[in-house]
Amino acid sequence: MPNKNLTNNQLLLKEIISQEYSENNQFASLDTFFELFSASQILKNYAFSDEELENGLIGGGNDGGCDAAYVLLNNEIITSDQIDSLDCRKGSSLQFILIQSKNTLGFGEDAIMKWKTISENLLEMSNDISQYQDRYSESVRDVFMLFRDAMTKLVTKQPRVSFKYYYVTLGTEIHPNTAAQAEELKTIVQKKYPSALISVEFITADKLMSLYNSEPDVNVIITLADQAITLGKQNEYVTLINIAEYYKFITDSSGNLLKGIFESNVRDYQGSNSVNSCIADTLRNKDTADFWWLNNGITILSDKITLITNRQLSIDNPEVVNGLQTSREIYNYFSESKDKLNNESRNVLVRFIVPDSEEIRDDIIFATNNQTNIPKSSLRVTDPIHLQIEMYCKTRGLYYDRRKNYYLNSATL
Repeated sequence: MPNKNLTNNQLLLKEIISQEYSENNQFASLDTFFELFSASQILKNYAFSDEELENGLIGGGNDGGCDAAYVLLNNEIITSDQIDSLDCRKGSSLQFILIQSKNTLGFGEDAIMKWKTISENLLEMSNDISQYQDRYSESVRDVFMLFRDAMTKLVTKQPRVSFKYYYVTLGTEIHPNTAAQAEELKTIVQKKYPSALISVEFITADKLMSLYNSEPDVNVIITLADQAITLGKQNEYVTLINIAEYYKFITDSSGNLLKGIFESNVRDYQGSNSVNSCIADTLRNKDTADFWWLNNGITILSDKITLITNRQLSIDNPEVVNGLQTSREIYNYFSESKDKLNNESRNVLVRFIVPDSEEIRDDIIFATNNQTNIPKSSLRVTDPIHLQIEMYCKTRGLYYDRRKNYYLNSATL
């Protein structure tokens, strides 16, 4: 069998790419579609539109090792027609992102060597780009000229410049010679832009699968019912939040539940069991008592918490690790009665924590879910092997109930 030596993630990615390509009739081949697929995963956190991503695809003949390229000012894509009016605050971020995508099972030196040559030629501002018209395509020359024009236009604003090179394949290992080429590339660019940050990242099959399964970074600003309790640290807050405000926190602008923030919960919504029925009854019928008096509260982990005011927190990548049942009942309550959002006075107790390590994160998840009888197997649902099994089953029209009731609930949302 030709695939017997492939890893689980390599096999799954081949299936994912094949299926998504078959559903997209804009690309002439699987290899060209892979260029868009790679760019969409690498740039997922920027939330660019499909059109913006596709406009950055410049691969083909004479591409100099650049299948996709994007110039970003403060995380927004800029185009040549914006140069004349381009402006920013001092110290803004100017990024040049270059992506090489090969639908192969390995990383070669040739791709990095092409980057070394094109960076030497087109990032040197004293070189006339037009002299390379026979060597590099118009699209490639244009995007390098766009970066140089932006750099020139904004030079007095002293932007923080960064070059990010991404080499994407379905490979799993990087040969030392290829890694050495990457270091030489960084040295070439550093000499031309001494104060810039330069990175060369190899996106392996494991990393690509991780990006595919990840939710985009989320930042949410939430208003508190009163000043949060903290011990002077920036990694822990205990606070009360109005339940209508909490409903807005867990939903998008259309009122849909943000299921991604519940991914780390060991169980999905358990439906109308006795506990959830009691929570629902409290919300509907016991409005004379504050909700937090009658509820254990919610625990949310985050990558970063910033205190904006004494009654506002900025939360990066929130994960509800305990309190999913309460959250779903709050969601159900207001989804059925949106007219009650404006007059709600009750609060829910919420703990926000930034774990110091993955070990502490796991300990928090275990401890906060250990008050009731949960099978030990449920506590392993976030292990990579279970995610791989779920993805494998999905590609074959099957459903692996990694988190109990997840697919049953998805069908009813």
